[in-house]
Amino acid sequence: MGNPYAPPEPGRPLPDRPAGPPSSRPDQPDGPDQSGPQPPPADPEQLRDLARRVLRFSLLMLGGVLALQLPVPWQASGILLTGAGLVVGAGALRRALRARVRTALVVSVVVGLAMGGLVLVLHLAMLAVWPAALELQECRARALTVSAEDECQAQYEEWLLERSGLPEPQG
Repeated sequence: MGNPYAPPEPGRPLPDRPAGPPSSRPDQPDGPDQSGPQPPPADPEQLRDLARRVLRFSLLMLGGVLALQLPVPWQASGILLTGAGLVVGAGALRRALRARVRTALVVSVVVGLAMGGLVLVLHLAMLAVWPAALELQECRARALTVSAEDECQAQYEEWLLERSGLPEPQG
C-alpha cells in the first residue's frame, strides 16, 4: 500500500467517495444537536463590565501577595487588599454565572478566590506572630554578619516554638 498522504499520481483515477460531508450518515441528522434551548449570547457591555471586575480582582490579589514582601507594619495593608479582592472576586463570579460565560473564566475566578483565601490566612497568621516578626525584622536590620542574622532567626524560631507548644525538632 502506498502513502495515503501523498498526492495522487498523475493520470490515475481518483477513488469514488460518497457525497456529502464525511460524518453524515443516514441515521443522524445534519447540523448541531438542537435538543435543548440555547442560552442567548452575552451582552457585549455585560462582558466588558465582567472583564473590568476580573481585572480589578486580579490586581487586588496581586497587591495582597506583594504585600507579604513588605516590612512588617506595611504587611497589614495586605489584609485590606486581599479582603477587597475577595469581595470583588465574589461579585465577578456572581456576574459571570449570571452572564453564562465560558467555563474557563468561571473556573479561573473560583481558583483565584481559593488562592486569595489562602493569602488572607497567611496575612492573618502574620498578625498572630506580629511582635516576633517585628523583633526579627529589627534584629536583622541591626545584624552586620551572617552569623548575627542566623542568631536572629534562631531567636525567632525559639519564640515560635514556645508559643506553639510543639516539641523541639530532633536533629
